[in-house]
Amino acid sequence: QGLGVQIMLEGDVVQSVGGVTSSLDLGLDDPLCTDVLSILLPWLEIVEKTEGSEPIRLTLGEFTLPVEGSKLSARAEITIDLGGDSYRLHPLLSEGILRTNVGRDVYEDDLDPFKLSVRLGRVAYEEILLLLDDEECVIRGEMTIDTQEVSLDVQLPASFLPLEGSEVVGAMAMSAVVRGQWSNPQLSFSSEMFESLRKQLDLLRGAFDDE
Repeated sequence: QGLGVQIMLEGDVVQSVGGVTSSLDLGLDDPLCTDVLSILLPWLEIVEKTEGSEPIRLTLGEFTLPVEGSKLSARAEITIDLGGDSYRLHPLLSEGILRTNVGRDVYEDDLDPFKLSVRLGRVAYEEILLLLDDEECVIRGEMTIDTQEVSLDVQLPASFLPLEGSEVVGAMAMSAVVRGQWSNPQLSFSSEMFESLRKQLDLLRGAFDDE
């Protein structure tokens, strides 16, 4: 209500006026906010807003919407500013990619705005920085909206990985790939990275065995 958007009709598409953005403030309990987050960021669970923090702000930049009957694709540039909030990776995602009892706590933070692009039914994540157990976790990639299939590159501490002995590695950053539905993810690593981590684990085990 009360949101104004400047648009123009050109051929078979409705599109934004160049350089004009439209923003909408939403409360966490707003049904529209729930829909937006469940569609665009289903794998991130927002638990609550920090008391006194700004509402969630959805900003729409350039967009193109085909008129009925058009074969052109829709696209949009979106920024979501969650403001101060308490969050965690959704348990269905974290259980598939994190070691038991690691990175699952609810974390209170003022996250940087998320920049998303929506094209051909896919939402692309430019770079999303989260803090899990006070360690940085960076997520990039995309998700197909209809099927919720993800293709994500995740950078996280090696000690977070569900590998035997990984807890002794520490915060060494490691990249992994997440594929499949976000609620049932498959985690993989490149053979070179996996071998490097395995060697470090073996060295650490040897050091402990010598003591």
